[in-house]
Order: sequence, then structure tokens, then C-alpha cells
Amino acid sequence: MPSHDLATLPSLADGFGGSPWWVRVIVQVGVGSVIAFMLLSWLQKSVDKKLDESLRLGRDTVQAQTIANAKMTDFADTQLRQTELLLLVQRQVCANTAKTDDARDRCYATTAK
Repeated sequence: MPSHDLATLPSLADGFGGSPWWVRVIVQVGVGSVIAFMLLSWLQKSVDKKLDESLRLGRDTVQAQTIANAKMTDFADTQLRQTELLLLVQRQVCANTAKTDDARDRCYATTAK
């Protein structure tokens, strides 16, 4: 049986005989803790990536809706002006073709009788 000199064996006190820093960390905190930390780091990066993508899509959607709302407002304003002009022309045609003053007055009435 070979004999071992305890003075030559690495110990925890000297950091496993000059091992790399990451080996010393694993020894100090344990393999399970290192694996948990790596998983949490990976999860954080994945969530950050998805969150950034969701925020970008949200901003793009809000911007598109703002543009669409502005276009719809412009369209509604144009439609209102065209409807008012059409009503004005219809009233003028009504007044021009009315045979009596009473009929002419009804052309400019705001409510139907």
C-alpha cells in the first residue's frame, strides 16, 4: 500500500494547490449553487431579450395606432366638410326650385317636418 505524505496533498486552506479561481469558487459555494446561478443568468438574459422585443412591438403598435388615428381624423374632417357642402348645394337647389315662400323656407329648416 502506497504511503501518502499529508504535507504534499492539496488542502482547502491553500485553495486546492493553486487551482484556477473558478474551481475555488465551485468548492466554496458548491456545484448546486453554481448551476443555479448559471440557470438564473441564462433565464435573465432570455427574459430580458423577450421583454425588449415585447416593448419594441408595443411601441411600434402605439406609433402605428397614432398614425392611423391621425389619418382617420383627417378623413372624418374631410367627410364632414364634403357633407356640409353637399347639404348647402341641396338647399340651394331646393330654394331655386321651390314654387312658394313656404316651400323655400322649408328648404332651410334644420329639422324635417
